[in-house]
Amino acid sequence: MRKAQSMLEYSVLLIIIVAAFITMQVYIKRGFQGRWKQASDDIGDQYDVNAFNSSMRYTLDTTTCSQITAIYNVTYNGDVGMMTYRQDTATTLETKNGAAHIERAY
Repeated sequence: MRKAQSMLEYSVLLIIIVAAFITMQVYIKRGFQGRWKQASDDIGDQYDVNAFNSSMRYTLDTTTCSQITAIYNVTYNGDVGMMTYRQDTATTLETKNGAAHIERAY
């Protein structure tokens, strides 16, 4: 009888210890998570694909020069009746600036 009572006391003690560990599990886990967060904050800003700041600059600079020479209305004896000469030069500068700011929505 004494042996059964002793076994029951050990079982109750073991149940109390397991219940204490289960209850403390949340606090222990939060402690580890807090330490990991502090360590990552000490490293500096981390890249987050869902939260970032970005600035963009796009510049397109083109220069085009085209030259056209045309001969019209050549006569039967070989004389040139009309000649056209054209030279075009175009310079284009296109600039786009922008920024993007995205925050993670929780």
